[in-house]
Amino acid sequence: MRQPENYEEFIQRSAKREPKPNPNDQPMIADIVAAEVISIPDVGQGLAKAVMDRKAMGMQKYGTALQPFNGRDSLMDLFQELIDAMKYARLLMYECDAGANSYSRTELYNTYKTLTDLAVGVLKTIKGIHG
Repeated sequence: MRQPENYEEFIQRSAKREPKPNPNDQPMIADIVAAEVISIPDVGQGLAKAVMDRKAMGMQKYGTALQPFNGRDSLMDLFQELIDAMKYARLLMYECDAGANSYSRTELYNTYKTLTDLAVGVLKTIKGIHG
């Protein structure tokens, strides 16, 4: 089982790229996620389709879909994706404040706050392991 490095090393490594994933015989995570979200009222089918479309994009880009035990640090991948999502949510808030979009500022803020809380959770996971 992979154990992450200490907190400071994790933060330093967060600006670096992870290696390309190694395909294996494990399940494709997109298939699991799509099956789990498809029944969400109002948006499940669209979300499941988006998950599968991203799976296809990942297969084209990496030559494989996301699978467990692929040689990458999944916690690092999660953290990096959350940081990027936080930046996009904040960008949308900025544009909303400037009148460039008509999205709900409250909903954008709630999304930004949720993403921030999730990123903090990853860091707390690291600190808990090496605290």
